[in-house]
Amino acid sequence: MIRTALLSAWRKSALDPLTEVLRRFDVACLSTGGTADYLRGRGLEVREVADLTGFPEMLDGRVKTLHPAVFGGILADRARPTHLTQLDRHGLRAIDLVAVDLYPFANGLQEKCSPSQQIELIDIGGVALLRAAAKNHAWVGVLSNPADVERAARWLEVQEGALTDAQRRELAANAFRLVSDYDRLIADYLTGGVLQVPALRYGENPHQAARFAGPWPESLQQLGGKTLSYNNLLDLDAGLRLLRDVSAGTSQAAVAILKHTTPCGLALRPTVYEAWQAALDSDPVSAFGGVIVSNRPLDLQTAQSIDSLFYELVAAPAFTEEVLAFLTQKEKRMLIAYGELEAALASELRRSVLTGELVQAEDRQFTTPDTWTLVTATAAPPEQWPDLMLAERVAAHLKSNGIALVRAGQLIGAGTGQTARIAALRQALDKTRLNGFDPRGAVLASDGFFPFADLVEEAAAAGIAVLVQPGGSVRDRESTEAANRLGLAMYHTGTRHFRH
Repeated sequence: MIRTALLSAWRKSALDPLTEVLRRFDVACLSTGGTADYLRGRGLEVREVADLTGFPEMLDGRVKTLHPAVFGGILADRARPTHLTQLDRHGLRAIDLVAVDLYPFANGLQEKCSPSQQIELIDIGGVALLRAAAKNHAWVGVLSNPADVERAARWLEVQEGALTDAQRRELAANAFRLVSDYDRLIADYLTGGVLQVPALRYGENPHQAARFAGPWPESLQQLGGKTLSYNNLLDLDAGLRLLRDVSAGTSQAAVAILKHTTPCGLALRPTVYEAWQAALDSDPVSAFGGVIVSNRPLDLQTAQSIDSLFYELVAAPAFTEEVLAFLTQKEKRMLIAYGELEAALASELRRSVLTGELVQAEDRQFTTPDTWTLVTATAAPPEQWPDLMLAERVAAHLKSNGIALVRAGQLIGAGTGQTARIAALRQALDKTRLNGFDPRGAVLASDGFFPFADLVEEAAAAGIAVLVQPGGSVRDRESTEAANRLGLAMYHTGTRHFRH
């Protein structure tokens, strides 16, 4: 049962979801000056920490809670009689809940504060409170972010003012994770590793809070536009990874357009302007409002063409002063100079699952046609090999089940995120025809094997003559026989590229 809570927040409104439940269960509240005033305005009775400790805030607010009267109440092990005796001897209450919102160090970086101002945004007491409460999570609930405040309020409401052991443990892990990210960001700042860390506008939707955790890539700079959002960064990451993979081994310019992390336009051409025009032609309807990534700096002609349409974000290795001056005339358009691609991308991929994370290496195992297995009597002419390699790389960046159709260095159709591979092919063909392309003569790549002959038969009916797929199905023979019967060339790479 929560009987005493300590609350201290930079963003006072972060505590709003908690106030009603604290009042309902008559929880005794401790707080510091500004937060105490805010909570009283919300109808809570609050005791000042300074009254508890007998010391006022000191050193311009640098010292508020750093006192045994506070940390004794948090760190007391309720299973040890000696700890409880010591609390009684000094007239102290055990503290059952700690809610802290840290000073906004990342915001200061975004706002380009002076070094002295930035140092003042290093939270000391708040971090110490979070660590102490998290250490003693067997008895103390710790709330380190607005999302946890909201969850804990719901839990307390339905559990009659109590938190379970599992809930306290989960909250403690979140607090340690946040403190670790916070300290890493400060360390990177002090060693020069942080150039700009965005305070994200919001998460996948405007009602979701979001933050960027970890060191910001040193090579990557935002040169214009509004504050980045969670979705902007997801699209940028997807675009840069796609760009890196399709640019490998080619001297040509590459431009890709993405929507919701999915490639909807892509082309390789001798010049960046030609690559941009061909990428836009891939699917001009889907391209509207998307993210553009280029492996070369944009020239003014390309920038002027981009400017005639609506795009949220444009990324290139660098921007000339002329192009930058032109593109920044639209104040909200985000411009990203990413520098060297590898330096801007993590080599480990992480995804939150349940109460933890899945961590895996990147999918970088791309092969070349000379290492593939030709399983049909018909072979593809060598001049189609660049398209086959491009198609395989694009398919690896589509959500499974994924199908990519490529012709002459241009993505002309993609099927993505389908629960049946034949549905992915039909989606790709529909897109191809909708955008004025004839699929005849295109090559097809699949992120996974063909379990049935239907995909081969439908591809042949559309005029596609060359297929590349991982192989490895127990029914490989069925699709191979179909390809031979229909005169198609088909290669097995031996490597699948699922993307969930």
